[in-house]
This record gives sequence, structure tokens and C-alpha cells, in this order.
Amino acid sequence: MLSVLVADAEKPTMPAIAVAKIPESKIREVAVPMPPAETVTVETPPAPEVATADPSQVEPLPPTVTPETPAKPMAAPLKSGALVFDVYLGAAESDPLARMTHELKFTDQGYEISSRGEALGLLASLYSGLLTQRSVGLMTDTGFSPQQYSEQKGKKPESITVFDQKTASIRFSGSAGQALPDHAQDRLSVIYALTAQLKDSEMMGSLPKQGDVIKFKVANTQTIEDFDFDCLGYEPVVLRHGEIQAMRFKRTKSANGEKSSIELWFSPATEWLPVQIRLTDKKGMVVTQRLHN
Repeated sequence: MLSVLVADAEKPTMPAIAVAKIPESKIREVAVPMPPAETVTVETPPAPEVATADPSQVEPLPPTVTPETPAKPMAAPLKSGALVFDVYLGAAESDPLARMTHELKFTDQGYEISSRGEALGLLASLYSGLLTQRSVGLMTDTGFSPQQYSEQKGKKPESITVFDQKTASIRFSGSAGQALPDHAQDRLSVIYALTAQLKDSEMMGSLPKQGDVIKFKVANTQTIEDFDFDCLGYEPVVLRHGEIQAMRFKRTKSANGEKSSIELWFSPATEWLPVQIRLTDKKGMVVTQRLHN
């Protein structure tokens, strides 16, 4: 889940040391030079024997030790920058009621993604309960590895989820830890983990097809859930600057006879960054975020 803008709406959850080989000892012949020939004596002293070094006495060369280096992290699949989304409520496509900004910061080994909302128009004077989110972690050879996820709804206290990779546990605010699944994501990182996966798939020539399912384990601030995204194929998305083709994914959750969903659209035209996000809660309320920039 990125942001739901109505205060009482229930939000759908989102998501060697390397040692050089010791060279063989080289046995070198050490020649003792003969003294100059005596010209005044009848006998010439015999030449001394040539001494050959005893291999057991030759000191081997010290090994060359290369300092240990960590495994090379995966290069950041995305560029640092910001994505701005216009936010619409329901089916109406008039003026946006809010604006959502995702800030992406990537280094060689780490990342930080934050999401913050700003109400627009009349809503700005009536409502201040927008959701803010932040995901911080590492970029590894397996992709995004969150270390901490936090979110804050309006003026409520911030909730924090800690991913402890060393102990393979995850801790939620005010609760004991539990086992951490491999490659688990949070509600914010899962979106861009999908972007990274699509970029890799495109390079390998194996993009998802309609009917394929991409699975994630996603943590919110209280629990971990299965996020199974069904690929629904390509369809057009109308942005401010025109129409583009985007691949649509949908995750549906059913509980007590009620359904909620998360839909994500990613376009090759934007290097597989999300261009549209739609959340539908169990009461049928729809919130759509559409890329502004």
C-alpha cells in the first residue's frame, strides 16, 4: 500500500580470504668461483666442488595474501530521482485531490525509498491524514533487501518494522519478532522490486506473459502476507503527455467474503517504472495514482 487518502477507509495491504598459490621453490645453483691460476707453482690446487643448495634448507617465498573482499553487490537497477503521481478518488477523472511523491535514492550497495502525500484543493483544508512511508535497505545480488520499513498515518505515532537479516527475524512495533522469509519485501519496496525484476527479464528476453504469476512475501507494520501478482498483459494508460502501453499486474485479497485489490501498471517507455497504481478496499472505494511527470 502506498497511500489511501480517506481517513476511515481500510487500506489494502501492499506490499576468501583469497590466497595466491604458493610458487614452487626454485633451486638455484650457487657456484663458488675458482681462484686465479697459480703461475709460479708446479701444482695447481684443485677447483673446489660446486655447491648445490639443499632443497630442505631453501626458505620458501612467503605467500601473497589478498585481503578478503565482500561479495560484489548488485548494481542499482534504478536511477535516483522522484516520481510524482496525481491521486484520484473513485471513477471521477476531474481534478486530482492529492499529489503523491516517491523519492528514490540508490548507492552501490544501498537504497532509500520514501513516499509522501500532499492534499490539493478543498481536501487540503479538510484533511491532513495522508500516509507517509519509508523503506531503507541494501541492494544485494538477489535484489532489494529491506532493513527497516516505517509508515505514519496523519498525526498518529510512526510504526516501524525491522528486518534483521543476521537472525533471520522480523520485528513489528510493539510485538515480538517472527521468522523472516527469504527475500521478503515491504509495502513500498515491493513495487520497485517488481520494476527491477521486469528490467532483468527484459534483458534476458523472458518478460512475463498474460497468465503468469509473480510471488512475493510482503511485510506491513503488523504481519507478513503473500502477494501473488497476476500478469494481465499490456493495456493503454493515458498520462498527461499522452497514451503509453503498460503491463498490468493485479493482486486480489479475499477475507470474510470481501475482496480488496492492488493493481500496478509498469511501462517499458519509463524503463519499467510504475505509471499507475490503483487500490480498491473491501468496501469498493477506489483510489488511483497516475504518473504526473
